[in-house]
This record gives sequence, structure tokens and C-alpha cells, in this order.
Amino acid sequence: MTVPGADPYHLLLYSTEVKEELGLTKGQIHRLIRADRGFFSRLSFSADPVVPDPGRNLPPEQSIIEKTEQFNRHIEKTKGVIATVLTERQTRRLQQITLQINGPCIFLTDQELAVPLRITPDQATQVNRLCRRLTNQMRADARRETEGSSRTERCMAFRAKRERMKQLRMDTEQHIFDLFSNKQKALYASLVGAPFWLDPEKGPPCPH
Repeated sequence: MTVPGADPYHLLLYSTEVKEELGLTKGQIHRLIRADRGFFSRLSFSADPVVPDPGRNLPPEQSIIEKTEQFNRHIEKTKGVIATVLTERQTRRLQQITLQINGPCIFLTDQELAVPLRITPDQATQVNRLCRRLTNQMRADARRETEGSSRTERCMAFRAKRERMKQLRMDTEQHIFDLFSNKQKALYASLVGAPFWLDPEKGPPCPH
């Protein structure tokens, strides 16, 4: 569980481990790729510079709102594509993997997940504090210069930084789990399913 903010659609398209875990067929992958092409064409459109429309006399801020709404509608449509391409078993496993990657902090923003766990107001306050602290620590570490005079030293320093961030997240998750009751822990375990390890930061060894 090393990657915060996992996007299920991105995992389906670009993670070999997830594709293998779900047992995606070539036909399913092809359908997802076709939907992905449409997604990026719309993404390009939504990122176009906003200019007033003389024919409609819309102010720039209204144009921004319209484009944002169009983009959000397409995001929802993309979620629908996943539901139509994947089987029920694959969809359930993808949800479990996404939860594992995002970690318990996701329950702060997703009420559909928080409600079954019956997170109390006091727990929500403490989890929010822990997650905010984690975010601030990871941002500070990410912005810190990677020291080293040689390429090898910088590579090793970067990997050490990555391990520190990974440990920060693991420690935070453990603190959050310590707040849960035994019943909440059991329910959380059922929501995330069997452990799945994904390490997208794996790379070649540092040069000597």
C-alpha cells in the first residue's frame, strides 16, 4: 500500500499487476483503451484557453463552469465504462485494490465507505488530524532537495527519501487502525479483501 490517490481507470490501463490480478482479457483491455482515447480528447478540450463566446455573450468564468461540468460528466461516464467492461468479480476486486492503495484516509472523503464503518465524530477528528499530518510530512519531504554530488549518491538519497515516505504512511495507517474497534477492523478487512502488493516505484538499481 504505497500509492495515495489511486485512480481505478489508470490502474486498469497501466498496471500489469492489476491486469493480471483481475484476469483482464484482450477484448476488455481494447475496450478500455478506446474509452481512454475519448477521455484524453475531452481532457484536451477542457484544458483549452477560455475565451468569451461572442455568440452567447458568456463571461469567461461561465465558460470555465461549463467546461468543468462537461469534464465531470465525462468522468462519471468513464466510471460507467468500467462497470460495463468488467465482470462483477473483477469490479469488486478492483474496488478492493483501490481501497488498499488509497489507505484508510480515503474514508474521510468517501461517505459510502465511512458509513458502513460507522466512524464516530471523535474518530473522524483524529483520523483527519493524522491524515493531514501525513500529507504535510510527505509534501515537505518531497520538496526537500536530494543531496549528493554524484548520480549514484543522488539516486541512493532519492530511494532513501522514498522509503521514509513509505514508512510515514505505514505508521499513520497503523495509528488509524489503532483507533478502530475490533468490529470496525473486521469490516475494514472485508472491504479491502486479500492483500495486494503494488510497487509502481520499482525501478532499475542505482548506477555504481
